[in-house]
Amino acid sequence: MLKIVCTVLLFAAFCSADIVEPSEGEFNGELFEGDLILPPSLSRAGRKANRWPGGIFYYRLTSGITSQSKAVTAIRAAMQEWEAKTCIQFRERTNEPAFVEFVTGRGGCWSNGVGRNGNKMQTINLDPGCWGKGTVVHEI
Repeated sequence: MLKIVCTVLLFAAFCSADIVEPSEGEFNGELFEGDLILPPSLSRAGRKANRWPGGIFYYRLTSGITSQSKAVTAIRAAMQEWEAKTCIQFRERTNEPAFVEFVTGRGGCWSNGVGRNGNKMQTINLDPGCWGKGTVVHEI
C-alpha cells in the first residue's frame, strides 16, 4: 500500500511541475561559424590577411590519401561544393610555398588553421571516419 501511495504522490509531483522550454541561444555576432571565438588577428578585419590570394587554394594529396578512393572522392566532392558556393578555386600544388596537404593517420578529423597561414604548408588530417563530404567541407 505504501508503494502505491508513493507512486501516486510521485506521479502527482511530476504532473504539477512546470515545463521549462529550452530557449534558443541568442545570436552572437562575435562568434565565427556559430561556435568559435576568434582572437583579434582572425576577426573579420584580421581574416582578410588569411585569404588565399586570387581565391586560389593550392593543395597536395599525400600517398596515404590517394591510396584511399573514398577519401579522394570526398575531397573532390567537398572542393566542388566550395567552388560552387564561393569564389575559391582549387589547384594542385606545383611549387607554391603556401598550400594545404591532405594526410591521413594522424588521429581524427582536423586542420591546423583557419584560412591561409602565411607562406607555409598547412595540414588537413582525414582519418577513415572523416571521409564524408560534409566533414571534408568543414575541414577545408
